Amino acid sequence: VNISNNPDDPIFISYAKSTGYKQFEGFGWTSIVNQTSSSFTAEFVDLKNSFLVISFLGMISSIMIGLTLSYFISNPLRLLSKMAKQFSSGDFNTNFNGSKITEINMIGNSFNSMGKSLKKLIETEKKLAESHAKMKNERLGA
Repeated sequence: VNISNNPDDPIFISYAKSTGYKQFEGFGWTSIVNQTSSSFTAEFVDLKNSFLVISFLGMISSIMIGLTLSYFISNPLRLLSKMAKQFSSGDFNTNFNGSKITEINMIGNSFNSMGKSLKKLIETEKKLAESHAKMKNERLGA
């Protein structure tokens, strides 16, 4: 009996025999199953294809989530780094506007207060230098 339309499709034949167990003698029957490979591998192929699609979608989702998270973390840190460079060049008028991440906000607020303190310190230093120069000129003039 030909069970396949495709002559190249492998055919699997299996059997099971009832032999009994302990006191049970069994029924004495033998069952033979004759089927093509496509009849039982089709479900595995569908499962494999579903797994591949789900894996691909999972990878794309993971990449998108990772890129979004890295942007929200690295962008505020990049702004803080830019602020530090401006501080090192003597520009203390810059402010950190905030982030959605609490810890980065804390660092940003510290940078803001550091900038204000440094600006105040430099202004005080300038006033002190001016008053020192003024006192020196007054002593020389007297």
